[in-house]
Amino acid sequence: MGCIREGAITQEDIECFKRDFQRPGAVTAALNYYRALLRHYTFAPIPKVWDAMRSTLPMPTLVLWAGKDGALETSLNNGIEQVVPQVELHVLEDSSHWVQQEDPVAVNRLMRSFLGNDLVTP
Repeated sequence: MGCIREGAITQEDIECFKRDFQRPGAVTAALNYYRALLRHYTFAPIPKVWDAMRSTLPMPTLVLWAGKDGALETSLNNGIEQVVPQVELHVLEDSSHWVQQEDPVAVNRLMRSFLGNDLVTP
């Protein structure tokens, strides 16, 4: 499940990832999200978490989704507007799971547009 676009992640990026994951606790921290998610769904659901996951998000929300994500199908967004009425959903059709590395120009453009035009352009 790597990037689709050649060069989206460089060897320099990989070296940074390797260096960062060698820091004490880094791998544990990265995996704890998935461990907590699995634990919640399979072993001992926490009522407050379950309630929060089923609540409506009333605020404007930007969702950037990869059209060629090998882990998360675009169909997971079906009905999202029922839970997030003010959702602005964009599917970047030619991106994989690593959408910010694959299409940083589109990601930055969409984020700037969503957040407002008063952001400083580099």
